[in-house]
Amino acid sequence: LIDAALQTERAIMLTEGFGDTRLSLSTLNFITETLEANRNIRGTLDAVTPDPLEVRRPELVMNLAVREGSEPPPPRTYDRLRSNMMVKVTVPPYTGQVGTILELPATPIRIDGGIRTYVANVQLTSGDRVDVPIANLEIFAG
Repeated sequence: LIDAALQTERAIMLTEGFGDTRLSLSTLNFITETLEANRNIRGTLDAVTPDPLEVRRPELVMNLAVREGSEPPPPRTYDRLRSNMMVKVTVPPYTGQVGTILELPATPIRIDGGIRTYVANVQLTSGDRVDVPIANLEIFAG
């Protein structure tokens, strides 16, 4: 399947749910609800092939229509992580899973491998409660 996908002239983007990665119900709901509410939606797909040594990852930007006479909200470029914020984990073993920040410890915590770093204590939608380095989280706007 991967070879066939790489040979097509169309862009294909896998969000989650391929191989061992479980599909996040939050991601599925976000995409489904957005498409249902915006039938004529347009978007930009950057379907770069992921490389573990690169920071750049595939992304889909959906351009939502703005009501006539109104302005779109300004981008939230300076959001900070905080309790009760929904986040998405970007690294194994919880890659793609969504959860809610329960706590942001004020001091670094020792994680696997002996590294001390700042983490967020996250309650995943699977029910697991895990400490995730803040560098490995994305704010989930779904």
